[in-house]
Amino acid sequence: MENTELVAESKFELRGLITADVFKLLKIIGKMRLRPQITHVVKDETGKDVVKVKTQDEVGYELLFAFVENIHLAEKDVCDFLGDLAAITGDEFNKMPIEDTFEFISEFKKIPGLLNFFKTVGTIMKQK
Repeated sequence: MENTELVAESKFELRGLITADVFKLLKIIGKMRLRPQITHVVKDETGKDVVKVKTQDEVGYELLFAFVENIHLAEKDVCDFLGDLAAITGDEFNKMPIEDTFEFISEFKKIPGLLNFFKTVGTIMKQK
């Protein structure tokens, strides 16, 4: 069953996320070599090194910065993925005026189930 739920009242009609999108995103993540470090070393009150698990926010921020730094490694795949959400080609997405791209990103963040989608992808990444 295809998810055809659309984000309402937008210049862009974005489709809902589907299972195939998980695989597309994993491919992008692989090309960008995004591998979050789940732990880090900190000093405890006695000065000893202690391995501590990072918070979800810390890992999320690190992934976001790594994504921005490495997006050029998967530019075509990212444009194809995002374009597909709006029923346009990756090339059409890549050639959009920057103002439209910002509006698209704003609408992208409103897609129903987006948070759960990224949580699922994150869970899959941790299993690798």
